[in-house]
Amino acid sequence: MIVDSDKGLGPVAVEYNRYVLDALKHLNDPKTYQRLTDAEATAAKTHNFNAVWDWTNKHRRVLSDDNINYIRDALKNNDDPFGYFYTLYKLHKNPISTRPVNSDCNSLLFPLGKWVDEQLQPVAQAQLTWFRDSFSLKKCLDKRTVQPNMSLFTYDAVSMYTNIDTDACIDIMSKYLRDNASRFSYDAEALIDAIVIVMRNNICNFGDIIQRQIKGIAMGMPPAPDIANVFVGIQEDWLVPKWKAICVPFLNRFIDDGFGVWVHNADADEDLRLWNQFKDDVNSHHGLEWEFSDLSDEVVFLDMRISIKNGKYETTSLFAKPLALHLNLPPHSAHPPGCTVGLVMGN
Repeated sequence: MIVDSDKGLGPVAVEYNRYVLDALKHLNDPKTYQRLTDAEATAAKTHNFNAVWDWTNKHRRVLSDDNINYIRDALKNNDDPFGYFYTLYKLHKNPISTRPVNSDCNSLLFPLGKWVDEQLQPVAQAQLTWFRDSFSLKKCLDKRTVQPNMSLFTYDAVSMYTNIDTDACIDIMSKYLRDNASRFSYDAEALIDAIVIVMRNNICNFGDIIQRQIKGIAMGMPPAPDIANVFVGIQEDWLVPKWKAICVPFLNRFIDDGFGVWVHNADADEDLRLWNQFKDDVNSHHGLEWEFSDLSDEVVFLDMRISIKNGKYETTSLFAKPLALHLNLPPHSAHPPGCTVGLVMGN
């Protein structure tokens, strides 16, 4: 089979049997997925249709006609009720592992998920550590000064989407969305109800089996990044001010990848204690686990190599993983001009 790799490292050839077994390593985890019988899947199809349709009736007063028509038309014209599970190969990991994804673009929940994503985007972008992309991070660092006792670090969530505690996420986000409804133009109850439907009824096909995800939110569903961003951002409302006053003057996070600046304490023992306490605080959010790099004067974050040199942040070095194939279209390709800056993505 020819499948995709994680981090855009290009197409991967893999034996069919291995691909199936690698996918089943995820799907056979009883804490995350539940196997459905044919009868249960049929009942789930009816339930999902009714849940979304009833949601449009319950919140009719706060929904536009375009929202109602889009969601209902998608429900009525749906002949493939569930998403499709697949994996991306993490070639940059040793040993090679896989990332689970649910292609949700034609499921019964997809139109509601699109609506949730639209509502949550302003909320996610208002979080303390949010930034748009590498370019905006570089511009921000270019304006900052460096002290001699500063180091850099990165941190990365372990399987963030499937490790989010569903109950905790719904409870914490519900309170936050109600408390902050006046800041954003959304109806809190409609949004909370929609999040509950999307998170508790995610079902996918893989070959001849049908699975329900019972923990977290599936990568591949439209609102997954924003739900993860807001859920972690709520913790950062107290974490960022606390540590900014101590020794972390700068902290940015791109969903499950974070970058920070550490100011060392003159006492080495106290510095180590603070570093361990900071990591414990980050890892205290309802079971989400984060892995940290060592404190250093140079780190790799997203597609940049960031270093401290000559009293400033050097971020001009682009970083590509050793296995990157650089699948750019050649400039003399017959593709339309607008495509020549893209990457080869076909399988």
